[in-house]
Amino acid sequence: MKKLALAFILMLSVLMISCPSPETEKPEPSSIDWEPVPEDGKIKAENLTSEHLYSVLINESEARNLIRSTTETESNKNIFKTNYGTWLFFPDESGSRVIDISQDLKVNVASGFYLYDITSNNDDHVIREGVDDYLVVNWDNRAGRLYESYYSVDLNAEKEKGLDLKNVVIYDAMQSGGDLSRDFGIFRNKNDVINYVNSDNAEMHGILDFSACENVGIYNAIVIYKSNTGRITSELKLKNPKNFNIFNEKVIDDVENIYLVEAPKSDNTKYILRVRPAEGLSNENFFLQFDQGNPRYENGYRRPYLIPLKETRKELLFYVGKIDKNFLFDLEVGGVNSERKNYGSIVLVSENEINTSDCDYQPIEIDLNNIPQEPFPMNSVKIDSNCRGYVAFIVTDSPEGAYDLTFSIDGEENIPGVRMVTMSRLDNGFGYSRNSCKSGESTVSIREKDNIEYFYLEFDRNFNKDSYEIKITVNQNQGTN
Repeated sequence: MKKLALAFILMLSVLMISCPSPETEKPEPSSIDWEPVPEDGKIKAENLTSEHLYSVLINESEARNLIRSTTETESNKNIFKTNYGTWLFFPDESGSRVIDISQDLKVNVASGFYLYDITSNNDDHVIREGVDDYLVVNWDNRAGRLYESYYSVDLNAEKEKGLDLKNVVIYDAMQSGGDLSRDFGIFRNKNDVINYVNSDNAEMHGILDFSACENVGIYNAIVIYKSNTGRITSELKLKNPKNFNIFNEKVIDDVENIYLVEAPKSDNTKYILRVRPAEGLSNENFFLQFDQGNPRYENGYRRPYLIPLKETRKELLFYVGKIDKNFLFDLEVGGVNSERKNYGSIVLVSENEINTSDCDYQPIEIDLNNIPQEPFPMNSVKIDSNCRGYVAFIVTDSPEGAYDLTFSIDGEENIPGVRMVTMSRLDNGFGYSRNSCKSGESTVSIREKDNIEYFYLEFDRNFNKDSYEIKITVNQNQGTN
């Protein structure tokens, strides 16, 4: 199954998806068939399946169907809030449950509710667009289809298959193309409901220890905004990462690869990741995945950047920089025979061993810690025909407060066909947040430490890149500081 990936050269977090085909498309209801909330504000659910997980959606306005924004609440510990504003719960052994919307959900007034069973009957644990049920919702001011699914995994059976329960990574396998958003969570020991952890928790993106669990429950959800083919699928797998010694070239022997890079001791070397496709394959067969927020340290927190430097049919280069801690990243091979034993090779090499003068990106590290009150021009950067026009400015540190980034080229502030693109949100959910602005405009403000990971300039194809001087300017944003 092909996982939702970002093409490396842009490393965008805009996820590409597809629209249901006529034969599978379901009619869009104009509204949800809400049940009225009792006057006492207590939803009394009965005749439920005791081992199934249920989701409840609350309508707080008669005039709209809106998934509530995610907020921290002190709700009932056995009712779990998702990132899409729904709540999850297990009924008791008798198949009933009473939900107090004000005490359990922290909702003051609601005109209706919608309760549905999200436990999947699919043995392969896959959400399929056009096949599985969905709700038509508005999320982030956009209309979309909400799919929620839940299934349990017998860890003893997985252990017999070779899974090391002390060294587990959640692998997000997805096939799509278009526009969607993702959420997932784990119930440790489902029958005991010890705790639910959703995808906002950095730990979910790192290495998990399930050795004390007999089973785990997996919650999987997507909101699809657009689609073309109606064949979007989403699956969460439990996998063990492959140890990756930085000094030894490694054969890529699987289509789904999660690598654990072991940090060297007392090493200030800056590294570059090199991927070489096997005979018959090319750069188009390889994808670094960022929908899972990669790369990440072992504890789940984002590790800054794997910046794409070069992409040819024979070689792929990514800037890694200094390796201070062990970290994870995943690499997918697509459009190939999955029975092959060798898809190519992967290795980390010293920056000094590779000539980057003809690379698509020229990485330049900057430090924003000492920004004066007046607009501060950074060191100018030359680009010419040897560079495709991408200059990645790596933000090694960010100041507290709010700052704006602007840029000019050869002293001109408005150059058609040129944009500055920022890649940010190190530890907030999946992947990157991508924002862009034209020359002379302000881009997103730096509002907190490490808010911006790196940024680069993007040129239209018809832009003449003979030789230009780029000047980046940082100034304090007094209005939001």
